[in-house]
Amino acid sequence: MRDTRLVLIMGGGVSLGTYIAGALTEIFWALQNQAQRGRTGNVAPVRIEVLSGASAGAISAALFARALTTAPAAIADLHRIWVREISIESLLGAEEEGYDPRALLSAREIDRLAAETFYRPADYREWQPFCTSPLRIGITLSNLGGVRFRLDYANEIDTYFSTRIHADHITFELDESEPEAGVWQRIGDAAVASAAFPGAFPPRSIRRRVIDYFPAVFAPELGPEVPMWYVDGGVFDNEPVGLAKDLVEENPSHQQFDYRYILIDPYLAENRVGVNDEVFSEPSSLTRVLATLAAAVHGQSNAKDWIRANKVNWRLAEQRRFVIERLRPLIELAMADQEGIAAQVASGLEDQARSIAHFKRGVNRPFPPLNDEVESYLRANLQRIEDDPRYAEALEGLGDKAREAMLSMIFIVECAAGLRDKEPMPLYLIAPQGDEPYPLAGDFLFNFGGFFREEWREHDFLCGRRDARAVLLEEIRDQESGEPLLDYPPQDGVDYDPAPISVTADDLTKEERGRLRKYLRKRVEPLVRPHLPWYIRPLRGPIVRKVADTALHAIGVPI
Repeated sequence: MRDTRLVLIMGGGVSLGTYIAGALTEIFWALQNQAQRGRTGNVAPVRIEVLSGASAGAISAALFARALTTAPAAIADLHRIWVREISIESLLGAEEEGYDPRALLSAREIDRLAAETFYRPADYREWQPFCTSPLRIGITLSNLGGVRFRLDYANEIDTYFSTRIHADHITFELDESEPEAGVWQRIGDAAVASAAFPGAFPPRSIRRRVIDYFPAVFAPELGPEVPMWYVDGGVFDNEPVGLAKDLVEENPSHQQFDYRYILIDPYLAENRVGVNDEVFSEPSSLTRVLATLAAAVHGQSNAKDWIRANKVNWRLAEQRRFVIERLRPLIELAMADQEGIAAQVASGLEDQARSIAHFKRGVNRPFPPLNDEVESYLRANLQRIEDDPRYAEALEGLGDKAREAMLSMIFIVECAAGLRDKEPMPLYLIAPQGDEPYPLAGDFLFNFGGFFREEWREHDFLCGRRDARAVLLEEIRDQESGEPLLDYPPQDGVDYDPAPISVTADDLTKEERGRLRKYLRKRVEPLVRPHLPWYIRPLRGPIVRKVADTALHAIGVPI
């Protein structure tokens, strides 16, 4: 049985980050119990190897990584920060603190929490046994300035096709050795930058190594590091499946493990059936065209990773079907021959496999590979194929010669199809469950609603724990036996069946709406004033009130 590795992917969600925090807390509890059982019994190891996050998911990924690698008690920070600390009062800030002209909300409380949580020295002596070393972390970012890349034209010299790429990310690798100086501050800074919701929070600057953007060309005078400005990583990649997959493939032994990809997605408005069941109606106005186009661009950028993963899964499934239904009968037919053809077939396939191995080992090298290197590479791949449960049916019952021929043939097919280093991506979803239209309390005001009440955030946190427990116990199973990989008790004192709750902006009290209205007017006034002609400025008060009230109405807040 192969060791199971978990890859956790956390999307954005603003105040719905409480749901992600609840799911992560439950996963930690489950693996902690599994690890304790493993010390006393024959329990297959399940470990976390990769975390990837966007926006609120980036904050949660960073907090979770801290608990995995420095102290298990730090898992409580997920609840403390998301449920108790961050609130609408802290985000509106105090007038005497002043306002950032680049954002509507205050980020002071977020900065304080980041400094308190991530800037402390790290002590890796409590590295959790259910966390691999190294632990790889990926955080998506949206680069305001972008990075220019260029491609050569075949018929032009010193002329290039040039484009700017704004979808960005940053990765970290932690291991049990002495932590790199300042690494946790960089993780915290990246997480906060990824959560800088455009317009709500100010953009963030991070110094980046130019080598991280190879083959982009930077002017030498800029130096080895340059400052870059970022906003919410969810703008271009809100569910970083592809980033997680890339981090898995950085493990040179990744094909030896059984990876399970778990997406924690608090969003509710998606069509999870995946059926085109309606026709897009004609846009009625320019505003409708622009709004629809913006949503399309955002959706398309998020879809690219899913499309890539689905194509690989489909190609692997087709390859397996081809090997079982087409190749095996041919190999059996050839090996049944009694006139020497079988030996020629086996020898020919072996020679072809060796030739491919020679080519693979020689790529990007100034000299040909040694024969021992080629043989070692080929043997390792044939052994990998023999150990792969996907090919068990194709190899079952074959004699020695037929088995060797079949292994060589599968290796040839894998290389020809470009699937030698690929494996299926089993993707599991932890998402809000229930028949209610809005099972999460914070799912209003563009998902900022949960910040208004601690009891709403507590509800969504518990929903995350409930839904994660259901997936871990019922859906993540051993591939061979079909038994659940995780079996653990509920945590004492946790309500795994929170009462259904339905909250909208109409549930805000008069005082809550009044404070939001007053705050918005104060923030809008300095934004509007410079654009008013001198003769209209005496009327700026009514104009500001009108603009603020219109904005509140647009986001669904009763006036």
